Amino acid sequence: DTVLLMDLLRYTSAARGPDAADSFEQGLVDASSLIGVDVENQLIRGLGPTWSLYLDGDAVGTSMLSLTLVNQLADPEGVERGLRSLQMFANLAMLQGMAGEDIKVQVHTQTYDGHDLHTLGTPLLSPTWAIVDGKLIAGLSPHTVLAAIDNIDQPNSLNQHADFAA
Repeated sequence: DTVLLMDLLRYTSAARGPDAADSFEQGLVDASSLIGVDVENQLIRGLGPTWSLYLDGDAVGTSMLSLTLVNQLADPEGVERGLRSLQMFANLAMLQGMAGEDIKVQVHTQTYDGHDLHTLGTPLLSPTWAIVDGKLIAGLSPHTVLAAIDNIDQPNSLNQHADFAA
C-alpha cells in the first residue's frame, strides 16, 4: 500500500529528527516542482492498495519479460495526469541529455483499442504502461500490456476474481 508506505517514510524521517523531516518534505516539494506533478497526492496517494504481479507466458514467453503489474487505482484521472506529466518531463530530460547523439530514447504513446500505451523505446526492455478501466497496467514489454488489455474483462481474468476486487 503506497499510502501506508508514504506515511511510514514520513514517520521514519520525523523520528530521525526535525532536520530529516524537513529534508523529506522539501524533497517532495522539489520533486513536485521539478516534474510539474504533485508527487505525493497525484502519484503516490492516487495508487490503490491492491496490486497484482504475474508472469504472462502467453504474451512473450516465460522469461521475466512477461512480468505484468496491475494496480486498482484510487484516483485514475490524477495518476494518469501525473504519469503523463512525468513522461513529458522525462522525454525533455532525455532529449537534452542526448543532444548530439545519434540515438534518441523517448517514451512514445500509441493507441490500442481506444487506450493509450506509453512505451520507453529501448532495446530488449521496453517498459510500457496504460490505464484501463481504472487500473494501471505496466509491463516490461508492450506485449504484456496488450495481452492484459485484451483479457481485462474476460471472466477468467485475474481482474475479475473476487479477491482482486476486494
